Amino acid sequence: MLRICLLALLLAAPGARAACSDSPGAHMDWSGCSKERLILRGQALQGAKFEHAVLVGIDFASANLEGASFASAELHRASFRGALLERALLEKTYAVRTNFSGARAAGANLEKAELHRSNL
Repeated sequence: MLRICLLALLLAAPGARAACSDSPGAHMDWSGCSKERLILRGQALQGAKFEHAVLVGIDFASANLEGASFASAELHRASFRGALLERALLEKTYAVRTNFSGARAAGANLEKAELHRSNL
């Protein structure tokens, strides 16, 4: 009985971390997850968390990532072409061959980000 109560409390806790297998959406948490070759073009992902995630070949073109966090994430050959990245946190993000062309990033935090061979 005690186990069931504890499990119920954990599941109902605000800000409980989502599983890496959860579907994409606003305010989801894929922190620490590893994802490859997903098409998230045009998705509403505002406030989503991708902290410490490894994202390879992900298509975020024209997605709404307003206020999303990519802190300490690794981005390899991802596309943010035309994406909304306003107030996004890209602090300590490591990006290689990532396309940010046409992205709107007013107020985004790129402190200590490393953008190697990326298109801005």
